[in-house]
Amino acid sequence: MLTRTIRTTTIAMMAAGLLLAGVNSALAGSSDSDAMKKATNDEVIKVSQEVFDTVRNVRSARLAIFNGFPKDAEKFIAVAKSDIMAAVENADEYAIDSKVAANEDDLYVPFDSDIALADSFVPTPKKAEQIKSANSHLKKGNRKEAIEVLKLASIDIVFTAALLPVNLAQAHIDDAASLIGQGKFYEANLALKAVEDLIVVDSYGVDAVPAPKAAKKS
Repeated sequence: MLTRTIRTTTIAMMAAGLLLAGVNSALAGSSDSDAMKKATNDEVIKVSQEVFDTVRNVRSARLAIFNGFPKDAEKFIAVAKSDIMAAVENADEYAIDSKVAANEDDLYVPFDSDIALADSFVPTPKKAEQIKSANSHLKKGNRKEAIEVLKLASIDIVFTAALLPVNLAQAHIDDAASLIGQGKFYEANLALKAVEDLIVVDSYGVDAVPAPKAAKKS
């Protein structure tokens, strides 16, 4: 069963230079911690727990089907159906514009995010010290403070986000629930795969992160 990883980012010093590397992209790993919760609350790109849980349960359902545990798959799909229903209801609170959105009429909701050094980054000893300071903040779950340190040092960073179009995802999950109820496990797996295929990854400049739809309406 997949469990959630710590949503934080580390900055690694490497022989070839300096690299900002995320450790939160996998949907498997350690359980929640206080540091993770603080990091999540400090996200510059606000991420949806409901969508995160939807994707996790979709993947768990597919794994259960593959391993021949249809009852477990049915349970995971039922939970995913509940998760995506809540995600759709709260979509405006999280949904942001995406340059890579394939379905412009849907709402793309971030469920995971990371930061990385921009391609234009040129390492210097002074910047290495600032990165060290940013790492110190990140280890404590202080994401916003780390970003501020990097910005003040003129270290260009970009944000990446994994997004899911929630209305289309809900339709596929509803299909999967119906199909598995009919004992059509192969077809249910394809419907769940279609949810994963909807996921896109987009990047944003530090001063160009779009506001959620709800913020634009207020």
